[in-house]
Amino acid sequence: MAVTDSSVVPQLSKDGSNLWRWENAFKLYAQANAYNQLLKGTWEHPIVVVPDLQKEPTQFGTSTIPDQAILNAVIHCQAAEAALKLAILNTVPKDLYKGIMDKLVTDQFTSVLLQF
Repeated sequence: MAVTDSSVVPQLSKDGSNLWRWENAFKLYAQANAYNQLLKGTWEHPIVVVPDLQKEPTQFGTSTIPDQAILNAVIHCQAAEAALKLAILNTVPKDLYKGIMDKLVTDQFTSVLLQF
């Protein structure tokens, strides 16, 4: 089983009796996949501003168009968020997940911990 496989995170029991194990496994899963900064809320999300060259072409040059490195960073950030949310979805009881599903992953994680 690869470390990147979210199945390393155990199912959280409805009564929260294994919260310690779930929390630490989830943190280690995030760390093993280099997502721990996202989980801590310290990951700086890249901002891409694409100018509307049709409206004001004289104010923008081609240098303002996002380069591939920035676009790759955006994709990596979105993939990290999705991977952690998927791990939460697959390990948290359905009743609990319904109340947190629309939150950012950092807030989902914190909400789970505060439930017990």
